[in-house]
Amino acid sequence: MRSSRRRLGTIILFLSDVVILFLISAVAIAIRTLIPSIIPTFPEFSREIGYAWWFFPVWIAILAYEGAYTRRFTHWDEVKVLWKSALFSTLAILAIVFIGKMAVVSRTVVVLIGLLALIIFPLLRIAVKRRLITSGLLRRRVLIIGANPTGVAALTALRGEPNLGYEVIGFLDDDPRRGGACLEGVKVHGRIDQVERYLANADIHDVVIALPDREKTELDRLVTRLQHKAASVLYFPDYSGLAVIGTELRHFFHTQAFALEIKNNLAEPFNYYTKRAFDYLVGGVLSLLLAVPLAAIALIIWLTSSGPPVYRHKRVGKNGRPFPCYKFRTMY
Repeated sequence: MRSSRRRLGTIILFLSDVVILFLISAVAIAIRTLIPSIIPTFPEFSREIGYAWWFFPVWIAILAYEGAYTRRFTHWDEVKVLWKSALFSTLAILAIVFIGKMAVVSRTVVVLIGLLALIIFPLLRIAVKRRLITSGLLRRRVLIIGANPTGVAALTALRGEPNLGYEVIGFLDDDPRRGGACLEGVKVHGRIDQVERYLANADIHDVVIALPDREKTELDRLVTRLQHKAASVLYFPDYSGLAVIGTELRHFFHTQAFALEIKNNLAEPFNYYTKRAFDYLVGGVLSLLLAVPLAAIALIIWLTSSGPPVYRHKRVGKNGRPFPCYKFRTMY
């Protein structure tokens, strides 16, 4: 029953994507029709949306290739996938137009669809997906193996990403002291060796393994047992505190190993100077916009207490070099 509801949700999501792309294409064609009235040198355009029907299969094919209908993404990972799909779809359509010498197709419309999709597509698609998850059509039941701090961290992580659509229905743990208890409102069940029975009886789709203190061989056996019983197995290592942004998974296929690569993005000169330019630009603009409120705060501090309104103190900065830090003197 639940699998049928999930399939229905995927079909509705697919149809909603077609509708959203239709709306984006209609807006792009409307903008292209208005351009000549704003820029007289631009050629006239009076096509209907029907001439762009073949754009949709290209978009849907790339979305499917990127896993938009088979994989679960966090909010920002889904935005990233949709942006990537918009870029590749636009390039693919332009390539077909150029190679096929299709003069009837407006390149401007193709580019406008791609640009509009960067904003409209993520907003509407994620909103539709959230509604489908709320209604239960795209919800997936999850079992967490390990009623421990890592398991609770996994529960918190899954609850913090509603875009995944995961519903945690229980913990499994061998510790008899935890049996029947509740962690964060989720019941703890016993006997990890009975996990297959829980999968079959409770219609569980995915399993999370949160057993950082178990031996590698034991974890290998557990994963081997589950990988053909559950749709997916998520392993939560006890790596709390690692930077998420800039971390990627690297696969070594010859040795069947993988590693987490934690990048120092600012080690690249281009990234470093881009960030510096951004900091100075935004800092300068904000200083101008907030000049009056900052002056008012300084005046209030000066009138209500003795001493200068700004406090200066040396702090340790990059490479251990001290720098003067300025802030309003709001404590005494």
